[in-house]
Amino acid sequence: MNEQSGEPRKTPLYDAHRALGAKIIDFGGWWMPVSYPSGILDEHQATRTAIGVFDVCHMGEVHFRGPRATAAVQRLVTADLARLAPGRAVYTVACRPTGGIVDDLIIYRLADDHLLIVVNASNVAKDVAWFL
Repeated sequence: MNEQSGEPRKTPLYDAHRALGAKIIDFGGWWMPVSYPSGILDEHQATRTAIGVFDVCHMGEVHFRGPRATAAVQRLVTADLARLAPGRAVYTVACRPTGGIVDDLIIYRLADDHLLIVVNASNVAKDVAWFL
């Protein structure tokens, strides 16, 4: 949320979404596109045959750094982080010890001792509380 106006914030792609006629909604304090006039099938086809872009500016970022970063994160997620090379990412879920899912997320290995976890905008506080 924009502290000064109380309005949702805009990502760098906001104007492009508007120019394409996107239906814009408030999602986690950000103006985000939910649909385009051409419809979901055209979006799907374009992504499969050309390129799809997902603006992650609105999402939360959690950094784990240090020699035990991988071990710490491995206790939280289902993916095998030992197989994740620097410069690569994996889509996975954070789980409770009982097996319930806390949230889905993307983990990037930025270096051997540095992991970046991208979490859903609407779940940042919940996810960070779980990580701690």
